[in-house]
Amino acid sequence: MFKKFIKALHKDENGQSFIEYGLVLILVTLALVVSTRSLATDGIGPKYTSIKTELQNVTVPSLN
Repeated sequence: MFKKFIKALHKDENGQSFIEYGLVLILVTLALVVSTRSLATDGIGPKYTSIKTELQNVTVPSLN
């Protein structure tokens, strides 16, 4: 009985594509998280800091 169950489980491929799609989704999500963190620390973050510094150093002329 146990051998029949194992053989039937081994031949059953109904959930295989679901698991494969799940693994692909996990890998894509992981890639997005890693790339987003990399952009925040190496790309976009320092640029916004530079822009913020430049804007703080701007002097606005008086209208009087």
